[in-house]
Amino acid sequence: LRLGGAGELDIENIAGDIIITRGTANEATIEIVKTARGRSDADAKDVLQLVPVDIVERGTRVEIRTRYPHDEWRRGNRRHVDVSVALNITAPAGTRVRAHSISGSVSATDIKGDVSLESVSGSIRVANGGRLSAAKSMSGNIEVNDTAVDGALEASTASGTVTLRRVKARTLDVGSISGSVVLED
Repeated sequence: LRLGGAGELDIENIAGDIIITRGTANEATIEIVKTARGRSDADAKDVLQLVPVDIVERGTRVEIRTRYPHDEWRRGNRRHVDVSVALNITAPAGTRVRAHSISGSVSATDIKGDVSLESVSGSIRVANGGRLSAAKSMSGNIEVNDTAVDGALEASTASGTVTLRRVKARTLDVGSISGSVVLED
């Protein structure tokens, strides 16, 4: 995908990890890895087709959405859809990223654009970031390393540890309901 030096990625995933790393030039690449479980190999293969990943390009903005069948469809066909989708993405360093996963970890490495990462049930990891605005999880650890933020940084989890190492920010809003908060350097 041609994002340009300051493009935007908007990612939503249901089950599976999202890994974003700095690539080269002005292009982004997306590797989609689907894993399915079924009663047989044939059943697992059939179920893979039920979970598409939509990629929509609008200029320098790209939306990536994983879609699962609606509950009504699954009840009517009595089929359990046990598919996870891992998204491995490389993007230019200046890319703005918003990534959200329901059940999976989210990480960004060497991305200097505005970054907001969230997971309901999974860890958040940021390394060598630029404008990280939010790192949130309901049930997972938060780890931010070697990151300089121009403004405020919010890092929180309900159940997990929040660790910030070598982080610079004007203000920090850091918390955990059931876990430790560790600040180093």
